[in-house]
Amino acid sequence: MTTVGVDAVIAILVHLLLIAMTWWVLSAMPIEKLFRKGKTLQIQVFIIFLTIVIASIVSEFILTYLSYAKNLKYLFP
Repeated sequence: MTTVGVDAVIAILVHLLLIAMTWWVLSAMPIEKLFRKGKTLQIQVFIIFLTIVIASIVSEFILTYLSYAKNLKYLFP
């Protein structure tokens, strides 16, 4: 059971780290130019949603890769 807990902690940390990294990267991009002037709230909500979507995709890839790597030990008994 402790491996399930460790996997959960790793997953949470990976998700949070990638959300922070994605937010940092997106904040450097001029996304405001895609929207009309004066739509500040919509721009902020869009950036939040885009950050969550990108971070979720990347973190799921990383966690799946780690899971596959962890299961390689069963290939050669």
